[in-house]
Amino acid sequence: MIKVAISGVPGAGKTSTVRSLAGYVRRSSLNYKNVELCSEYARRYISKYGLINNIWEQYRILNKQVEWEDSYKYADLVITDSPIQLGFSYTVGLVDHNDPKSILSITDYIKALYKANIGYRYDFIFHFGPVLKPVDDGVREKIQFTDDWRKEKNDVILHSLRMFPPKNFVLVPDEISSMEDRINFIFSHIERN
Repeated sequence: MIKVAISGVPGAGKTSTVRSLAGYVRRSSLNYKNVELCSEYARRYISKYGLINNIWEQYRILNKQVEWEDSYKYADLVITDSPIQLGFSYTVGLVDHNDPKSILSITDYIKALYKANIGYRYDFIFHFGPVLKPVDDGVREKIQFTDDWRKEKNDVILHSLRMFPPKNFVLVPDEISSMEDRINFIFSHIERN
């Protein structure tokens, strides 16, 4: 089984890309008969319960994302728009360094990342920079539409990926922004594996 994840700031095109990629691989590849798309649990959680305000919520989201990903036992290829490193990049912003309980919570969160085999969970993580503008889908916070926030969050995500690197990390060049070009770029890397 090959596990592929797409990372990037909200609105970078992760969800659209994984959906298109899954369809493309199903139609075009002889090597991957059973292709599964593992959705982002955080999006469902926010749609149902509202914004994430604490580490406990992030911990719950991490566990659900891992559960969803691990449920695909017989797939040839699993594609997700929510690598667990992405959740960590949001969790660190919730830590209150003056609160011992907060420190304990982030410690437990990091232990859960290692238990989820974070370093070997994905064969590839492809990262999109913040070049595309997000669509207001009613889930994203207004601040996520600002260029400064998007650049800062992109840096935090990249730092998280350096802390917990996948087997293969591929920074997708900014000029590869059309869906067709993204799919071809990603699929060519997967096929070479």
